[in-house]
Amino acid sequence: MPPEYFNLPLEIQTALGGGYLAFAIAYAGLSDQYRATDIVFRTMAFGLISLMAFRLSQQLGPIGASALGVAAALVAGILWRVVGIRLVNRILAGLGVHREDGTYSAWTALIQQPGLTVSQLSVHTKDGRILYQNALHDPKAHLNGMYFGRDGSIVMVVEEEELPDGTEEVRTGVRGPEWNTRVTYIPADQITRVNLR
Repeated sequence: MPPEYFNLPLEIQTALGGGYLAFAIAYAGLSDQYRATDIVFRTMAFGLISLMAFRLSQQLGPIGASALGVAAALVAGILWRVVGIRLVNRILAGLGVHREDGTYSAWTALIQQPGLTVSQLSVHTKDGRILYQNALHDPKAHLNGMYFGRDGSIVMVVEEEELPDGTEEVRTGVRGPEWNTRVTYIPADQITRVNLR
């Protein structure tokens, strides 16, 4: 933070700080790079909510009003991420306006989908193998047994494997009371295709 920030009135500090935190939550993981204008105007939009909450709660004193202002912006950021983006896109599509929403890639759009539930996963590798995970997330496994990296890498519990010659192998000992659940990391550059159910 530049030193000038701390010379601003408290309500402006609250609006800028709360607005930026809300922006960070609302758009986390959707892009690798944002233009400066995107950051500034999205921060300002959430900052207005923070500013309104600050002004409406001044009877709580400076610390209480600041806390409420930041909290209001954070709630707005969460609601925008969970409901707002999809709702606005649906309304625009209903009006015949179809647009690319700025998400970094199709993979990012998929893995950042709120409430994403995967019941089966198969990963095709460059060497011709197909790795399968047929169970839902495993709470006893690291990263719940299934994790999709933004770079395209995957962590999964490999329960079955189809070899390049077409033979199938069922993995035994993947889950056990002594060693917990074994997960496998597959680098993005080794993956040719991913199927999800």
